Amino acid sequence: MNLFLAAIFALAIHEAGHYFTAEALNVRTWGIYVGWRGVGVRLDNSIVSDPIRWGLIAASGPMANLLTVSALVVAQVRGLPTPVEFVACQLAILLASMASDGRRVWRLAVGA
Repeated sequence: MNLFLAAIFALAIHEAGHYFTAEALNVRTWGIYVGWRGVGVRLDNSIVSDPIRWGLIAASGPMANLLTVSALVVAQVRGLPTPVEFVACQLAILLASMASDGRRVWRLAVGA
């Protein structure tokens, strides 16, 4: 698998985690954007006043990557072919998200 495609899939899974969680929590969304600061989901600004839902949405992107990596590891253990690039990109996105999503969850948890 091409490394570029693997990175695109990893980002798509990450942002889909945020998007579908927001939708499930009845938070208005305006789709996924690509901008100079990165990729993200446009959310209604009122979510800032609800730290529990905002924290769940922030945590859902990394969780989507973690679940994907877990499924890929299980598939590999069971002998199914798993592209190494895809696993590597999932882990990279997971680790990179800890700087943004992780910081947001931490701030909400400690009340900062």
